[in-house]
Amino acid sequence: MALDLAAYFDESYCPPNEPVDSRPYIIAGCIARNNVWKKLSKDWKRVEKLNLEDGVVFHAAALEGGYADFSGLGQDERHRLQRLFIKVILKHEVYPFCAGAPHDWLVEYQRTFEQNVKPLKGHAKALVDPYMVAFNFALKTVSSMLVNLDSSDRVDLVFDMECHENRAMAALAHLQQSHPETHSHWSTLSYKRSRDFAPLRVADLVAYESFRKHRDGVERWQLEKLESRHPIRCRYMEAENMEEFMKVFRVES
Repeated sequence: MALDLAAYFDESYCPPNEPVDSRPYIIAGCIARNNVWKKLSKDWKRVEKLNLEDGVVFHAAALEGGYADFSGLGQDERHRLQRLFIKVILKHEVYPFCAGAPHDWLVEYQRTFEQNVKPLKGHAKALVDPYMVAFNFALKTVSSMLVNLDSSDRVDLVFDMECHENRAMAALAHLQQSHPETHSHWSTLSYKRSRDFAPLRVADLVAYESFRKHRDGVERWQLEKLESRHPIRCRYMEAENMEEFMKVFRVES
C-alpha cells in the first residue's frame, strides 16, 4: 500500500566562488499527498520534454545563472522557463517549507551550545553541525504542518542524494528522542537522485529561492509567484531566537 504523504527535501545552493561564511544554511522542500505528487510529476516532465533539450532536467541554480545545461539561453528564455515550472507547482496542492539560519547566527549558536549543553552525548554531538540544525528544524516544520493538514498519516521523507545522509538520520533520531510524540509522523527516510524524481526538482526550486531570499534580503518575482498559492512555512533563525532555540535543543547531562 502506497504511503499517503511524502515530503521531498533539498539543501541550499552555494556558488563555488562564494565564501562559505556569507551564505545562509537552508534545507527546503514540499509536502503533498502521493496522488498529487504523481500528477505534478507528469506535468513537470511534460514541461521539461517540450521545452528542454533531450536528457536535460530542471536545475534551479543553473537555470537562473545560465550555465551548465542552460548556458546557451538568454535571460528572457530562462525567465520564461522559470514561469512554466512555477506554474506547474501552483497547479497542484503542495505545501512548501524551509528551515535554516545565517552563518553569524550559527557561529554564536555553536559557541552557546558548547557552553550550555554538556556533555554532548549521542545524537547531540551532531547538533554543532550547521546543516544538522537546518535538518532538525525542517523536520519540525513538516511535523507542525501535519497539524494544519489535519492528517494522521505517516510521511515518507525523501532527500536528494547529494544531501548528507548522516545529518538527516541523526536529525530524525534526535527529534524522535526529544519529541517522542512525533514518532507517529514518520515512515521511511530515503535518498534518491534529483534527475530521477521530479518532486526533488520541485524541492530544488524551493530551496534555491529560499536561499536567495535569506542571502540577498529581497523577495524575487520568482518567490512571489511561488508563494501566491501557499506561502512557504519557514523556520529561519535570527539572533533573538537563540534562547528559544537552546531550550528546544537542551540535552540532559
